[in-house]
Order: sequence, then structure tokens, then C-alpha cells
Amino acid sequence: MNPAKNFVIVKTSSIGDIIHAFPTLEYLKEKFPDCSIDWVVERSCYALVKSHPLVRDVICIDTRKWKKHIFSRSTWKEIKDVFSVLRASRYDVVFDLQGNIKSAFVTALLRSSQKVGFSLSSLREKPNFLATNIRYSVSFQKNVRSRHLDLMKKFFRDEKCYASQEVVLSLENEDKARLQQISDGFSSDPAPTILVAFGSKWENKRLSKETLKAFLQKVYDIHNVKFLFVWASEEERNVAQELCSIFPKSDSFGKVSLPLLQALIYQVDAVIAMDSALLHLCGTTTTPSFSIFGPSSLQVYKPEGSNHVGVQGLCPYNRVFVSHCPLLRTCPTGACIKNLSPDDLASQFLAFWHQK
Repeated sequence: MNPAKNFVIVKTSSIGDIIHAFPTLEYLKEKFPDCSIDWVVERSCYALVKSHPLVRDVICIDTRKWKKHIFSRSTWKEIKDVFSVLRASRYDVVFDLQGNIKSAFVTALLRSSQKVGFSLSSLREKPNFLATNIRYSVSFQKNVRSRHLDLMKKFFRDEKCYASQEVVLSLENEDKARLQQISDGFSSDPAPTILVAFGSKWENKRLSKETLKAFLQKVYDIHNVKFLFVWASEEERNVAQELCSIFPKSDSFGKVSLPLLQALIYQVDAVIAMDSALLHLCGTTTTPSFSIFGPSSLQVYKPEGSNHVGVQGLCPYNRVFVSHCPLLRTCPTGACIKNLSPDDLASQFLAFWHQK
């Protein structure tokens, strides 16, 4: 009998990118049921990876802190300790799914005769090539979740189709209590509940407030739903409170852990979201989503599956891109998403709602 496989995934950040890589865990466990999988991640994303039931051990790095306090003795002690942890185990395979210079240092330190990564043509940060010894090309036009899976499937010479499954992230006890508190607030009313994630880190990924209100009003008038608004900043909190004042029976919440957020997604009837971490988290559940894209590609980032439907705004300046518009952060108008019509959005949502 062959010994159980021992794998490690290097995917250090960001939250959305890590969620995109979660299907690789399910794939490895399905292919090797007795395998162990470790994961190297930045401190800011540690809790998310730790909550995944298929991860055995999480190796934490904190490069942001190390850069900020580079001359501190404690920093160098911490770096030395992390180096020791990275060198402590021998792995059958290292999968570098990050593909940048930072992950190259991590991959180089990990002990394995097989270090799998992306080919030069598939790397944005070319020096990463030096840290791997088995490399494959993947298409940037594919859905990002398939991109990670393709890398592994090529390594294992696996041509079978693989459909990722939902996962339930582990909740801390305090999150379980908060989940009960929030869900009690909307579960008593039999009307369908739609979780609305109107925010995004980037202004040009958000609908205008006027379009958002008009779109939700049309949804509310047709379906008599209740909304659950999620916010991640004080600015978004103010918007959520304003929306709650417009739509009776609605509620809002914020500052919750990602596992708790996922648990809430499981309990609602549908999600409306911009291109954001919450949308990608919804893709790990059985809950259907209606997503709105502007300067990022629906084809690349929308959760996979027939229960996930999206709308792609069009650039009036004829900009063409594969995954992200180069003007995502700097476009003065954000017209690709700001100019979307509330009537068109409501019409497409109606079709989505009837098929879900």
C-alpha cells in the first residue's frame, strides 16, 4: 500500500484569491482521501484558511509586519522561526498557486523534490519561475477557479472533468452565538431573504447609490422580499442604514468573520453582490447569486454553476481586457458599471429569480 500523500499549497493572499483556490483542496482529497494538506498564508488571511475543514496545518507568514519593523530584533526572530517551520516537514508535492516573488521565497524554502508552479507565459512576476521545477501553462481567460485546478490536473495527468463542491467553514463558538442573533432577526418573517453586498474595495466596482436604490426598489416591488445588507466600512454602514430606512423588514450587519458570513449566506434565499470577496464566498455554498461586474471580467471571476448569474457592464471607451481593466483604480467615471440601467438589472434579476 502506498503511503498517504503529504501536500502543501502556497497561496498567501488575498482573501478572494484564497477562496478561488479552495476547490483544489476538495480535488486533492477526492483524489487522495488519506492525504494531508498544509497551507502557507499571510497573517491577514490565516483565520479564513484555518476554518477550512480539509486543511491540516496553516503556516503563517506576516510580510507586512516584517517590512514595517524590518530592523526589529523580534522581527528577525519571528522570520527565523517561520523559516524553521517551513523547513521542518518534507512534502510529496508543493503547489505554488500564488506565482509571485514572495511565494517564490516560500516555495524555495519548502522541502520537496516536486515543486509545481506556472510557466513563464502564465506568470506576471517572472522570478517565481526560479522556485519551481515542474511548470505548466494555464489560460488567463478561464475562470480563476478552473485555472488553479488545471495546474493540479496537468500535474496528475488527469483529464476527467471535476466540479467543485460546496464547503462548510468551521465556526468559533462566539460566531455561532452571533449567527443565531442575526438569523433570528430575519427568519421569523416568511418572505424570501436576499443578502445584498453592495460594497467593494474599489469605487469603480460599485453601482452608483441612485442606481442601487432604483434597482432594489424594483426587486422589492415585484417580489416583496426582505433585504439583509452587509457592510465593511463606516461609509458602507451609513449606506446600509439608509437602505434599511427605505425597505421595510430589512436589516444590516457588518464586522463579522468570513466563516460566519458564509454561514449566513447558506441561510438566505439568494445573494446580490458586486465583484467582491462575499461573492466569491457565496460560490463555496449552495446559495444562488446575481452578480454585477464592471471593470473586471464576469467570465473570469463569477462563481461557476448555473445557479450563479451575472451582468457585465460595457466600457463606453472600448477598453478591452482579459481579467481586470487597466483603469480599474483610475478611471474618472467608472462608466462601465455606473451607467448600468436599473430597469435592465431588474429585468435580468427577474429572469434569474424565476430560474433559481
